[in-house]
Amino acid sequence: GAVIADAGAAHYPSSNYSSEFQRVAAVLRDVIFACPTRRLARALDSHDSPVWRYRFAPHYCTAPGLITPGLMWPDIQLLHCYHTSELYSVFGHAWPDLPFRSLDESMQKVRQSVQSYWGAFARSADPNSGGDAPSWPRWSAKGGEQTMHLSEAPAPQTGYLEADCDFWDKLCGDDCFGPGP
Repeated sequence: GAVIADAGAAHYPSSNYSSEFQRVAAVLRDVIFACPTRRLARALDSHDSPVWRYRFAPHYCTAPGLITPGLMWPDIQLLHCYHTSELYSVFGHAWPDLPFRSLDESMQKVRQSVQSYWGAFARSADPNSGGDAPSWPRWSAKGGEQTMHLSEAPAPQTGYLEADCDFWDKLCGDDCFGPGP
């Protein structure tokens, strides 16, 4: 445990983050979500199972000061993009539906893209079968591990958190995440 903690502290230096909260959030994002997801995607891909991976990252939650004044989304202000923060865009209304939440123009634009992708996927098991949203490439270890960056202007992103996940795979591999591909 101490070896992993020391290596993690060195890989995520405090000077790279605005607060210890943000630093710990980055470690937790990688250890709990991003890196195990990449390992699962690699395992599925090695068996030729289709994988579409995404990162929900609209500007208003990657830089929450950009959210329309008057919209009080304290969770986005504090946590930025977090697991389930995309649910408003999937279902088309503020989630949870509270009096101080509404969708501004930027959020509506993201909602339209997300609903197009999710609807297409539900109909055909491929997010690209409808709508005007940019093409979402199938994730492939051999194809550059492209992750769809879901934002106001959706676009594929290659190598999302690659260095951080490579670090964790090398440091503790199966001991951290369970068997890989």
